[in-house]
Amino acid sequence: MKQIEEKIYERIVQFLGEEKREALTGEESLLEDLDFDSIQIIELFSEIEEQFGIEFKDYETLLEQLDCMTGFIEYIAELIAKEKQ
Repeated sequence: MKQIEEKIYERIVQFLGEEKREALTGEESLLEDLDFDSIQIIELFSEIEEQFGIEFKDYETLLEQLDCMTGFIEYIAELIAKEKQ
């Protein structure tokens, strides 16, 4: 799961800028703490889907359920595991 986490953080840093990397703790909300707007969220999700070969079915529900990076990363790891089965 560490590799997944690192790749996701790399994508997030692409949006936020390298200077924000050290401030990331895993408890941030994509919308509230990291100030992603809706277009950035969709772009981030699309890139993650492509990178990991997964598909998010409902972005809105995903955002409501996963309000911290740790939960988001765990969810992605679960989707990847399901895809490999």
